Amino acid sequence: MMRECTDGHDIIRPGPTRFASQFIALESLHQFRHELGTLIHSSEYLAHVATLREESRDVAHEISCLVSDHRFWEKIHYYLKLIEPLVQVLRMVDGEDKNDMGYLYEAMDKAK
Repeated sequence: MMRECTDGHDIIRPGPTRFASQFIALESLHQFRHELGTLIHSSEYLAHVATLREESRDVAHEISCLVSDHRFWEKIHYYLKLIEPLVQVLRMVDGEDKNDMGYLYEAMDKAK
């Protein structure tokens, strides 16, 4: 159902091996926030939730409330804006091509 709302895209899930996987996952979640809102209000999704066991239905309700919460998306946006410069510096350090120290110092100053 989600892929239908996002033109075949998946939300990227965090992986254990990447230093920025949590950031990437939240960025992906934020990118598809409107599509997720459309999904949780669709009749197909609501019909599916009605068929779930009570515990699963409670979790689905909590997720629906979270996706509908404007403050939740504001907090994610704030976090992404705050952390992005640090992630960019870490990507420079972790990348295959070795950057000049001057570039790294400049990126760290910008991140501060």
